[in-house]
Amino acid sequence: MLQLRKKKEGKEASEIPKNVQKYLNSINLFIQRAEEIEDRYCLFQFQNQFREQIEKFNRLLKYAPAIDFALQDRSISIRDFLQDEMKLKSLYCKVVLQNDFEKIKKLFKKGEKSDELTDETVRRIEQFSDFKVFVHFDFNGKSWHQFESAFQLIKNKLNSEITDVSIVKNKDGDDQKVIVPSKNIYRTLCSGNKKNDWQFPDFDLDSRYKSFTFKDGGQFEDFLHTDSFALKSPLRTLAGTNIGVYIFPLALDDEPITASEYESFFFEKKDETRLINEPIFSFERDITKFKRFDFVFTDIGGNTENDRIEISGIEKSRFLEIKKRIEDISLKITEEKRKAFDRSDIKNLRIENSFTNLLGKAEIEENSKSKNVKVVFKNMTKTSGGLKPVPQYQSHLLKVLPLIYTENYYYDEVLLPELIRKVEFSVRSGDEWGNYTLLKFDLKFLLSIQNSKTNKFMEITDSASYQIGTRLGKLSKPLKKKINSFEKKYVGLLTRHISTKDDCIKFSNEINEMLVRHEKTWAQMSAETIEQIVALPNKEYDKEKLALGFFEGYFKYEVADDKKSLLAKIEKLISDYGEIENLQYEIQQLRETLEEIK
Repeated sequence: MLQLRKKKEGKEASEIPKNVQKYLNSINLFIQRAEEIEDRYCLFQFQNQFREQIEKFNRLLKYAPAIDFALQDRSISIRDFLQDEMKLKSLYCKVVLQNDFEKIKKLFKKGEKSDELTDETVRRIEQFSDFKVFVHFDFNGKSWHQFESAFQLIKNKLNSEITDVSIVKNKDGDDQKVIVPSKNIYRTLCSGNKKNDWQFPDFDLDSRYKSFTFKDGGQFEDFLHTDSFALKSPLRTLAGTNIGVYIFPLALDDEPITASEYESFFFEKKDETRLINEPIFSFERDITKFKRFDFVFTDIGGNTENDRIEISGIEKSRFLEIKKRIEDISLKITEEKRKAFDRSDIKNLRIENSFTNLLGKAEIEENSKSKNVKVVFKNMTKTSGGLKPVPQYQSHLLKVLPLIYTENYYYDEVLLPELIRKVEFSVRSGDEWGNYTLLKFDLKFLLSIQNSKTNKFMEITDSASYQIGTRLGKLSKPLKKKINSFEKKYVGLLTRHISTKDDCIKFSNEINEMLVRHEKTWAQMSAETIEQIVALPNKEYDKEKLALGFFEGYFKYEVADDKKSLLAKIEKLISDYGEIENLQYEIQQLRETLEEIK
């Protein structure tokens, strides 16, 4: 074998230098081309260097205050600190103790001093973070996104991971490729997956294109570009909440929409919407291509935004009809309110304002000079962390608004009980008018915009319980001036006195007894009221409707004039002497006279 190898080596020895040189030439050529590629694609170089230095880069971000300190002290070698994390941690603790001592000392154990810290406290300080870092990449004067060819490759790769290509039939019946989002950029309507989890028939993954498609990659990038600035801030925030409203316009009939049209829509709408509070959005000045809209209600109160409710595919024409209906109801009831308060400067009723009054937090305000008490209702309250939305108001508004603008707002069980609770609180707090007249119009407005065939507010006022309550309220009104504690004990705790039908009969008798004691008796009216309560079937008795009627009779402001005063005196005579036998003829004459005057 040794001799054979020697013979072979001797035979080919002269050829080896030639082959080596050939291989070396190929290797050198490859290296040269690789270097040319590296020079051409700086991002490739950056990727290699970044992968090698990632640990140091992470330390630079994590301990940025220490790095900043080291940059200002030439005696400190940053390279040494980046290579030795223990030294960097020690410097970091020293720097943050010096710069943020008031915050850091809260991490100390009781009696612990800054120069005698336990290992546990040091670990907590190492985790302390109260700074921001701006990272800027510079490649020979260019930012990373200015390398268009490399950046386009990155975009293509990212886009391919969040989209699928589908084949659909166009208007001419020919096959056409379209791009369909496969992730949560847009919530496509489909059901089921590869495990055959079919929740809805015929809503399959192959039908996603019917919800939303893009004709090509350029149109999809336009959408991403639009989404990036559309989501920087909501078009508006619901009054007194952390709920932002985002609106995404859609075109019908596959009309192409450019990025500039999206930009025009969003920027113009942001300026316009700042001027309005209702409805949730205005379409008065709108691009004609946009015929349908998606509304997304998002919680923007935290560090991250969380979608809470989405209303998909609202037609512009239908939305305008809903808006017009709400406005007409608002104008009508606002006019009633202006007449009731005899003021022409009262602003139109609005959904968010009315919910604020009924569901907001009641706060007492006292005039320092007159000492008059006024109860106001707010949708935000002061906390140690600043102003926070009232939870009940925010959650209910978020629940109800989608129902209103999809015409599914049929019933709202909290409105009437909340009005009663707030009126009772106002009365107990010493507010002279108890806020009833104010809240009544908010209740009437919100009940009237519901989508029931019958008006819910009229259903309440036409009920027997409400009518009985109105009589009781009128009967009780004279006691306000005769008994100082009457309002706080009876009106401010009304629902406790009328919880059941039997309780209501007892309450009516108490009212009548108090009227007799203070010579304000209305015998006939009192007797008729009690008879109505007794005759009312238990299943029809409703304490909340009765309470609303009571407030109407008790708080309703009536302008005094001579005729009304005369009628009241005649009615009192009839009431006081109506049961005396030897005066029946005279009483009958008074009744006839009363009818003629009326």
